[in-house]
Amino acid sequence: MDIPSGNSQTAKAGMGGALRDTAIYFFAQLGARAVSFAFYFVLAGALPVDEFGYLSFALVVVILIDMAIDLGLSRFASREIARNHGETSWILRQFLPYKMAAALAAFIVIWLATEWAGIEGTRRTITLLAALGLFLTAPSMLIEGVLQAHKKFKLISLAHIALSLS
Repeated sequence: MDIPSGNSQTAKAGMGGALRDTAIYFFAQLGARAVSFAFYFVLAGALPVDEFGYLSFALVVVILIDMAIDLGLSRFASREIARNHGETSWILRQFLPYKMAAALAAFIVIWLATEWAGIEGTRRTITLLAALGLFLTAPSMLIEGVLQAHKKFKLISLAHIALSLS
């Protein structure tokens, strides 16, 4: 395969590096998903059926809220930073405060909803702990996009594996 370029050896080396980074990222993601899948079974066996179902429901709701909070900004930031790495600091200064404020607003709404609905005990704890995850996932999506734009796939892979094991 001939790659049109001023320096085809450099282009081929770059393609090999991209394939290697992609393979590392893929297998790290696969490993992280396998660990998460196994942990899911451990939780299913450890929690009472109704609490496990409630936990699953709470996590799905939080994931949907997290996607709504993001508004595609993480993908936008990744694209813009990939075009111009010099914009990284500016984009982070613009988007990170928004993401944290949106996570706080969502957490407050969820907390008020648990009050209004009269959710108490373990279910309230599950709901609020799942909602606290927004403070981690909201900025992490943005930061992962930044790392992808800077082609730091090994670091991203390591982070995914560490998160799955923690």
